[in-house]
Amino acid sequence: MNLLPGQKLSVGQPYKVPVSAREDTDTMVDTGIDMAPGEQYELAATGLWWDFFIPSSPNGFFFLPDILVNRFLRHRPSNFFALIGCLDRRPDQQFFVGKHCNYKPEVPGRLFCFANDVSGFYWNNWGKVDLTIKRLH
Repeated sequence: MNLLPGQKLSVGQPYKVPVSAREDTDTMVDTGIDMAPGEQYELAATGLWWDFFIPSSPNGFFFLPDILVNRFLRHRPSNFFALIGCLDRRPDQQFFVGKHCNYKPEVPGRLFCFANDVSGFYWNNWGKVDLTIKRLH
């Protein structure tokens, strides 16, 4: 189904968008979906993407030297290579999506997504996951 950028989803309407693993800090994937407080969404992601040679699901993976590099991740509370959502590219509006989440925005904004990695190290990433967004109410 095609939506115009910024179009709102109707209740029950699914929308599928690919999320590339190579999108760095300034180039998060713009889903084209605008969200508003009071609405609730189901986000479900499938597929694999790779951090160099390490395959990962949208849930990401635990990286052993986590203590050393975790502080440099774009979304520190989540695993490496986890699928992260973000309203209007605002760091204070980031949230873990992973393979599945229900999300109720507290502020209005456009949904952007990215693979959780260290800024500047997206050059060795490849693949994509498919994200399906469905408005529940």
